[in-house]
Amino acid sequence: MEKNVFFISFVGFLHLISVLGDNLIHQNVPDKRHFQVIKPVFYHNRQARGTTHIRNGTHLQDVTLYFKAFNRDFFIDLSVNKYLFSKNFIEKKIRRNNGFSIHKPKIEQSSHCFYHGSLRGFQHSIVALSTCDGIRGLISDGRVSYHIDPSPEHGPGHHKLYIEPDDPVQRRDEKLVHSSLHANATLNYLHTRDFLHRVRRELRGPYDGNSNARFIEMYIVNDQRMYERYMRQDRQVIQRSKDIVNIVSKLYNPLNIYIALVGIEIWEQDKFQIQPQANDTLERFLNYRKYSINPKHENDNAQLIT
Repeated sequence: MEKNVFFISFVGFLHLISVLGDNLIHQNVPDKRHFQVIKPVFYHNRQARGTTHIRNGTHLQDVTLYFKAFNRDFFIDLSVNKYLFSKNFIEKKIRRNNGFSIHKPKIEQSSHCFYHGSLRGFQHSIVALSTCDGIRGLISDGRVSYHIDPSPEHGPGHHKLYIEPDDPVQRRDEKLVHSSLHANATLNYLHTRDFLHRVRRELRGPYDGNSNARFIEMYIVNDQRMYERYMRQDRQVIQRSKDIVNIVSKLYNPLNIYIALVGIEIWEQDKFQIQPQANDTLERFLNYRKYSINPKHENDNAQLIT
C-alpha cells in the first residue's frame, strides 16, 4: 500500500512539474486591483532586523517575516529548505557550438536563501519563498493564496503582494495575479482552495524527516525558448528553476517526500526539435536524458521546461 501511495504521489509530482513548465511561457498581466505595496520586516530572536535577514554575509536559518496587507497581519515563520540541493548540485550551460560549461556552486545547506514555512495561526498554510534578491514566492493560508515580488520602483525593501481572486469564474476569466516565477497561471491553479484541500486529503503522511523519508533527485533542463524569454540571463533562468522546485517541494513535504535539485541545465540552442506534439517531444527528451544526462549526472527524474 505504501508503495502504491508513493507511486501515485510521485506521478502527481511529475504532473505538477510538467504543468509548471508548460505555463512558464504564459505571462499574464497582473490585475492592479489585486495587489498592495508592502515593506516586510524580518525578525530573528524577537528582534527586528528591518528588511535584511543576513548576518555576516550568511542567510539566517530561522526567521520570522511580518507585514500587513489586505486588512490583516501576516506573521510567517520560515526555515531554510535544507533539502533543496543535493551535494552534487551543478549548473550547466550548453552552448550553440555544443561546448558546455559547468559550475558547481558551494551551497551551505543550512544558510542559503530558499525557505519553507507557515503562516502563524493557520494549520494548513503553505509558504515557499526565496530571499536571494528581494522576496519572491507563494504564501497560502490554505484558503486564499498570495504571491510576493520585489517592487524596487516603490523604494528599497518594498514589495508587491498579489492576492488570488476567490471567485472561480473570476479566476478563470480574468488575467490573474502575477508572479516573478512567470508560472503564475499554474501556481494559481496549484494553490486554489480545492487543490490545497486535495493535497491534505491525498498526501497525508509523516512529516518528521525520519529514515522513511523519500528523496527525489531532480534535474531541470531549460530549452532555448526559456533562455531567450529571460533575455539570455543565466542567473534569472536558474533562479526561476530553483523557485519552482522549492514551491513544489513544499507541497510534497506532508508525504515525507523531499525534492533535491541535482542539476539545472540551460540550452543556448535546442538539442532536438521541440514540437507542439507533446509525445514526440517527450520521446526525444527521454532519449536525450538517457544518453546525455544520465551518464554524467545521476538523477531520479529529469524535466524539460519549454
